[in-house]
This record gives sequence, structure tokens and C-alpha cells, in this order.
Amino acid sequence: MTDLNRRYPGIRWRIAYGSYEGVERFAVNELQAALQSRLPYVVETVPAASVRPGDDVHLALVGTVRNNRLIAGLLKRLRIAPPRGTESYTLLSAASPWRESNRIAVMCGATGRGVLHAVEDFIARIPAPRPGRPARDMCIGLEGGPDFRASERPGVKIRGIWTWGYVIYDYRQFIDNMARLRMNSIIVWNDCPPLNFPEFISYARARGIGVIPAFHWGWGTNLDITRHKDRLTIKRDVLRKYSKEYAHLDVDGIYFQTLTEHDQISLGGRSTASLACGLANLVSAALLEKK
Repeated sequence: MTDLNRRYPGIRWRIAYGSYEGVERFAVNELQAALQSRLPYVVETVPAASVRPGDDVHLALVGTVRNNRLIAGLLKRLRIAPPRGTESYTLLSAASPWRESNRIAVMCGATGRGVLHAVEDFIARIPAPRPGRPARDMCIGLEGGPDFRASERPGVKIRGIWTWGYVIYDYRQFIDNMARLRMNSIIVWNDCPPLNFPEFISYARARGIGVIPAFHWGWGTNLDITRHKDRLTIKRDVLRKYSKEYAHLDVDGIYFQTLTEHDQISLGGRSTASLACGLANLVSAALLEKK
């Protein structure tokens, strides 16, 4: 029987997560992939409840104070206030208080979205992998970097993008990149919901991104926005389309375009803006009665 030599003799990183569900699953996967691309060994990823703080490992702690006991205890011990607000987060990189020779990296969010933002911020702060760079250099970049501490919250509540649906060739990669840029909303225009729209919505939700589908309210028709009869026709058509194609979907709202794509600032003695506003209120009130 021969002795086995460790391929990497140094202290290793271990990820300890609070939850592996929903948005936090994506956050943990992002962190694991980022560390794995920079380190010459398999990065162990385990539930925080199974970790002993005094183990001889560097710890990357991910989660909220509610689901990760190590984060909750650490913030209390260091007298750091937990993040407040739906998407806020706290980052910490320092020597471990449990074992001074080791490092800790804390990515704490107030919610799952906050956890994801914390992870993406942390990844942006550590050295990027480079072909041909010695493995030991990469480890030193993670282990010997400067201490830092940050608490962040969004300055803009809704951060997203408007797009035609047909130009998204790979919706998974598209949504992943949105999440990495810390966006949280997408408005997507299709003439009708694609067959895989439920999967699209579910995938976006799991990355903290709300989905708002778009369709027209009278645009492209021969209807006249100044005529009460035609406004009622638009209302009827919108309610019918919503009930048939969108009511069963878990969407965050509806985006629409109506009869305003022209250069006339007034119609029938009224401003185009006031007519469009009246139509929007008429149709929206009816939609709110339904949902």
C-alpha cells in the first residue's frame, strides 16, 4: 500500500451555503464556477449547517442571516448590521475569526436576489483566470488579497431591458447575463406567447428577473382612438387576448403599444397624449378587475 500525495498541499476553499433553492441556487452555482476556474482543485460546496468553523479551510459563506447560521453568528460577532431591503447585500473579505491563518469571504443578502448580487460583486473583485497563469498565483490572488467590506443596495428599483422576443436566440444565456449585470426585469415583445414561454418565465424567476410580456392595444389596426366605439373594441380585444394567452402565465405586468405611432399631436380637438391616457386607463381598469 502506497501513501497518497495531495495534488494541492495548501489550504483549500470551501463554499458553505444557506439555501440551494430558487435564486440562491444560481448564486451558489455562479460562485462555485468562478472559484473552480481559478483554483487547481475541486472546490467543495456544502450546506452551512454541516460546517465546523474551526476546520482548516478558507470559507466562502453564501446566504442570508436566516438560512446561514455561520453568517448570522459572524455578523453578530463582528458587530456588522445585516443588509436591509429586498436586494441589498453585505460583502466581507478578511482573516477568519475562527482560525487566523485562514480567510473568510462573506456574501450575505437580505433576500435571494441580494445574495445573487453579493456573489456577482465578489466575483468582479477577485482576479480573473488567465491561461498559463500558475495555479499558485491564482490561489495567492484569492487568499492574499486585501481585506474589504461593502454594503450595497440598488439606487434604481426596476433595472431591465426591452427586447423583441425573436432576437433572443439563447434565452438561458441572455437571462444569465442579465442576472450577472444585476438587472431584475425584462419586457419581451412577441405577437403571441411562444410555446416555451412558461419555461422562459420560470428560468428568469430563478435568476431574480421578473417578466413583462408585450402586445398591442389597437396598434396596426384601422380603429380610431377618438371614437368611443373603437376604444371599446380595443378594450374587448385586449381582454380577450389576455384571458386566452396570458392569464394563466405568472407574469409581472403587461407592456403595450397603442394608436400613437404618428406625428399628429392632436386628434378630434384633443391631444393624442390625453386620448392615449384615457384608453390606457379604460383598458387597465378592466384588466385589474380580472386580475
